[in-house]
Amino acid sequence: MEWKKYIIEVPEAEQVDIVYGALYEMGIHSIEIESLEFLALNEDEKDWDYCDEEVNSGNRIIFYLPMDYYGEPELMKSLKHYAFENGFKIQIKQEQVYEKQWTESWKKYFKPTKITDRIVIKPEWEIYNKENEEEIIIEIDPGMAFGTGTHETTAMCMELLESYIDEKTEVLDVGCGSGVLSIAAAKLGAQSVVGIDIDQTAVDISKENVEKNKLSDKIHIMQGDLTKNMDEKADIVVANIMAEIIVSLSKDIHNTLKGRKIFIVSGILIEKEDIVISALKSNGFNILKIIRKGDWIAAAAQYLG
Repeated sequence: MEWKKYIIEVPEAEQVDIVYGALYEMGIHSIEIESLEFLALNEDEKDWDYCDEEVNSGNRIIFYLPMDYYGEPELMKSLKHYAFENGFKIQIKQEQVYEKQWTESWKKYFKPTKITDRIVIKPEWEIYNKENEEEIIIEIDPGMAFGTGTHETTAMCMELLESYIDEKTEVLDVGCGSGVLSIAAAKLGAQSVVGIDIDQTAVDISKENVEKNKLSDKIHIMQGDLTKNMDEKADIVVANIMAEIIVSLSKDIHNTLKGRKIFIVSGILIEKEDIVISALKSNGFNILKIIRKGDWIAAAAQYLG
């Protein structure tokens, strides 16, 4: 399959989050981030969640769209206008890529990685032997436009899921991406898991990864928007997405919670920690635990309203 690779270069690292938010709001959710700050924190290639064959020379956001995507002119215009309104300029480059070519390049970087004391993420093309019977192996093919699941934000979600899942837990994974958190929840012993994503590509890749891990009987992946008339309910809702979306979700997410009513959130830059925690508390949540890694935080909260 032919794709277009879009590379957005921004002047400063803090502006990456602004452009990321704009893309998300425009419906582009399969996004890679490269920045000088990120690479400084991830010098060991096994920790790379977002990488490219070229050495990054600045701050870049990368996403992929099919060659026949019809909304490209309006999307490019909107991105440039959004950046201008926020006081900076962006450069957008385009490259044509083939999925097979991209996959072969990716294999050089993606190796089995231990995420927690128990969880190991393994690419489907690698061999890995368990160190002990307690280890949980998650087999992943990230697909064209998804990270490996080894990024700090995902790892922190898994750590929190480990703390709260038992055999009676029903889990809802919001913005499931490659399906890695849904699979982790199921392998940690959850009774059932529903993964939801707006992006059809994410839904397709998640379903493939669920099948690879032989968990189709426990995990249901669906396309949808949790903010628009969704009837799903779960004991734990996990959302590894951007801070602004979490703040918005915190107002009504209690309608989706049942049982222990735990909301696990990640994808939050440290400078936005206070905004997210304040929103959770003001909407009836008690903060159970906060984890910090690199530039990111994750939190588990329980609804008491």
